[in-house]
Amino acid sequence: MTPSTTWAPARPRAGAVATFTVGVVACFVAPPLIVDVFSDHGPGVLVLLAVGQLVGALLLVGWWLRRHRFGWRAVGADRTRWRRDALLGAATVPPRALLEFGVLVPLAGGASNAEVQEVLRNVGTNGWSRWCSA
Repeated sequence: MTPSTTWAPARPRAGAVATFTVGVVACFVAPPLIVDVFSDHGPGVLVLLAVGQLVGALLLVGWWLRRHRFGWRAVGADRTRWRRDALLGAATVPPRALLEFGVLVPLAGGASNAEVQEVLRNVGTNGWSRWCSA
């Protein structure tokens, strides 16, 4: 068996592993704790938290790709098949929504479920209606 000369995996260094771990904690653990995500802040704070986590995750993945001398194309982020990917997403979302709202939520208790009541409260008087009516 001959060794491949085209690609060799980089050896993880303790500093890189520590940096990645700190980045993961900074992206996904610290922001919810700082925002106190378990209290009732409304959807605006949660949307900002999600956008912040998305940006942090993209920065972390970009750092990893650059460190290993890869481009975004190495993880499939290019424009060559965007139509196929968009159609695949459009074909996947409606059946998933039908499964969730037509089967899973009713099996979990429907409108009498505590989690469903929480979502309805957020959408109602102190939730999305406040953000959409402005």
